[in-house]
Amino acid sequence: MHDSHVSRPVAETEDVLIVGGGPAGLTAAQYLARFRHRVLVIDAGDPRAALIPTSHNCPGFPEGISGADILHRLRRHATLYGATLVGGQVYSLAPAYGGFVTETSIGAIRTRKVFLATGITDTTPVIPGLRAAITAGVVRLCPVCDGYEVIDRKIAVVGQDERALQEAIFLSRFTPLVTLLATDASAFSPSTRRAASGRGILSTGSARPPTPARRF
Repeated sequence: MHDSHVSRPVAETEDVLIVGGGPAGLTAAQYLARFRHRVLVIDAGDPRAALIPTSHNCPGFPEGISGADILHRLRRHATLYGATLVGGQVYSLAPAYGGFVTETSIGAIRTRKVFLATGITDTTPVIPGLRAAITAGVVRLCPVCDGYEVIDRKIAVVGQDERALQEAIFLSRFTPLVTLLATDASAFSPSTRRAASGRGILSTGSARPPTPARRF
């Protein structure tokens, strides 16, 4: 969905406004539309799920399915039952009589209920070619989703101190070949290094690439 600048009249009231058109928002739209609610989904057009090259973690697709295909199917499913999907951004949300008024890039929208499905934004280190590496499956963002695919393979966890350690510990159940790489913003504390070492996890310096940067 691309950003739209078509205004919607403020007097027109939705039953539910869903902010975010990723898997969560689209699944909610499908169910709410089947419950015969008037549903509007507004999405900024850059879903994190679109970066998934192939997911083997989605029930019903044992051969795997791409993030783009998941989103396509979910959009089709939601609109099949009458949900309306539009591109745009939400700037503000305020209580109003009988519900809420939202100011968006497509105009003001009145709604009785709001469902926030904005997802998350990844904080990533500055590495040239990172987005291409993610879409190619070389870099993964979700250990829970993709841990199975790294069984007995060499992997590196890039992150900050305790959080990175916990992700590395989780991934060590899939492979013993785990290395911690610090981000530019922090080095690992001595306690983190000791904890990692105690579990057989290596820890090393910054994930910042040398110059010239390695291409993915």
